[in-house]
Amino acid sequence: MFILIFLRLLIRDLYHAEYKCPGPGADRQRRSDWAKELTKQEVEFFLSIDFIDGTYWLPVLLQQTS
Repeated sequence: MFILIFLRLLIRDLYHAEYKCPGPGADRQRRSDWAKELTKQEVEFFLSIDFIDGTYWLPVLLQQTS
């Protein structure tokens, strides 16, 4: 029972989103109801490493790009 409750808590916070996905598997009619297609404005947040605190744990990558 504990495992079932734990899994439900994990799934509760699951977020599935996509942006401009092409190809044969991109047909949105077969997606789940909770899948979301992001707008350009919404996806900008995920294009930065700030949303995963990347400046803290990716210092080598940051040094290479500057």
